Amino acid sequence: MSKFNPRNPLNVKEVVSLSLLKHNNMRFLFALAIASAVSFSALVQTTDQSYTLEQYVTEILVGDGVNVSNITFIGGEDQLGYMSGADAVFSVGSGLVLSTDNALNLTDPACGANACLGCMGGGTDVDLLDVANSVPPLIGQGFSVSSVNDLCVLEFDFEAGGDSIAFNYVFGSDEYLEWVNSSYNDIFAFFLSGPGITGPYAAPAGFPDGAINIAEVPDSDPIMPITISSVNDVTNPEYYIDNFNNDGICIDGYTQAFTASAQVQCGETYHIKLAIADGSDSALESFVILEEGSFSSNAIDLVADASIEGADVFLGDTTVVEGCNDATFTVIRPDDSTQDTIFLNVYGTAFPGIDYTNTIDQVIMEPGQSSADITLGVINDNILEDPEWITLEYVYVNGCGD
Repeated sequence: MSKFNPRNPLNVKEVVSLSLLKHNNMRFLFALAIASAVSFSALVQTTDQSYTLEQYVTEILVGDGVNVSNITFIGGEDQLGYMSGADAVFSVGSGLVLSTDNALNLTDPACGANACLGCMGGGTDVDLLDVANSVPPLIGQGFSVSSVNDLCVLEFDFEAGGDSIAFNYVFGSDEYLEWVNSSYNDIFAFFLSGPGITGPYAAPAGFPDGAINIAEVPDSDPIMPITISSVNDVTNPEYYIDNFNNDGICIDGYTQAFTASAQVQCGETYHIKLAIADGSDSALESFVILEEGSFSSNAIDLVADASIEGADVFLGDTTVVEGCNDATFTVIRPDDSTQDTIFLNVYGTAFPGIDYTNTIDQVIMEPGQSSADITLGVINDNILEDPEWITLEYVYVNGCGD
């Protein structure tokens, strides 16, 4: 059988500043632009390959509560890219692309004009091959994968500021659907190693207990790796999106967004190996996209905006005009499994009870609650004054006690 081939480590304090502007008998005009909607299936996202290896990891992939070091890569530099602008057409809006071919192909209107056969990574990977060949018996098939090729392998060490890490990702392939349940079973895996982890796969010398693969079909028992043969229109179809006409993105099929997660020990050093390869040949690309900023640990984030009946207003989203709009601070946490108390400190040139009503000292977030809104309650005193400012500061104690 042959084929034809056509950012912000371990934050412990966040600060958001807000400006209060006075007015006296001033009127403001808000204009609303209405545009006609047009239906189209053209590619609307882009892929950028101008980043360095370190920038791909620290500026695109990594989010809150994680420190990274010792970044290495096996493969051709064209196999990496930053995809953005895909919110309306894809499982994730933006993220780091790892591909078995040129990452530009994913957003190429010509769907393949950037093919780069011969400039991809060489060598082999025993663990990836083992993962690929673990799939057939799990789905009642007898095929085998003879080799893994066009390797794209990104590795780094990291420390987490909490007791867990997680990140979101999507797998896609041009092997769909013609080559399902065949030896052309392109494969990817996320090999995690470190304290408290014991696994069958190889790990660097500093991690003697081996690695586990945390890329898996959700709720599968026994655990099933994700390939075109384990997620498609027949096997686990609830996770598969067919895209034979390459609508919106240049790939024949892809998965829903999955989350890879694991328990870790706060402040300890772990190692992760993000790897993808072609199975048995070097044709028809596959990719995995790691969602931007999603590689994170238990952490708290704080955002602020000024709005009038929910709409963004002029002068920036941290400016409030008395009598026109109010300020809402939102505390966001990625881990909502337990109760958290976030202690707050408000200070500045504006005064509570005179310029704003709320006295804020803490926010209690219950299990299952991922965000909490704090409205400042700006008071219109009809006094013409210079701009005043408020800073809302919180201190969050992470799982390490920092």
